[in-house]
Amino acid sequence: MLPYSDCTSIQGMERMSNEEWDGTTERRHVNPPVSGIVVPHWLAAVVSAAMLAGLGFLYQQNQSNIGFFKTEITVLNVKLDAVSQQLKQGTDLRYRSTDAAADFGKRDQRMDFIQKQLDHHEGELRQLQIDVLQCQKNVEDKK
Repeated sequence: MLPYSDCTSIQGMERMSNEEWDGTTERRHVNPPVSGIVVPHWLAAVVSAAMLAGLGFLYQQNQSNIGFFKTEITVLNVKLDAVSQQLKQGTDLRYRSTDAAADFGKRDQRMDFIQKQLDHHEGELRQLQIDVLQCQKNVEDKK
């Protein structure tokens, strides 16, 4: 039986009361440990050190993965900026086409106005030509 001071698990171990103590044993197992194995301190220390080394290795791997993900995030941000710039240009072009449509509408109105003025002036010119012809005819008749 292992003495109490060499065990990491004290499950199933208890001190004897003063009435039960016969002086030969200091402690005894009342119930056996659940796993049935009592682990010495030195083995627990070795296993703990191995676990810490494994955790350190995993931490180092995660750090390299974090660096990779930071690079990927930077690349994705650049791509996102490019796409947003293209979207902005497309939107600007859309507004330009609406402005152009409004400008063409104004141009068409101006052309219609000028055409009406031209038609009016052509009518006046014809009337003046007719008046001039009549005046010439009256002058010839008076001669």
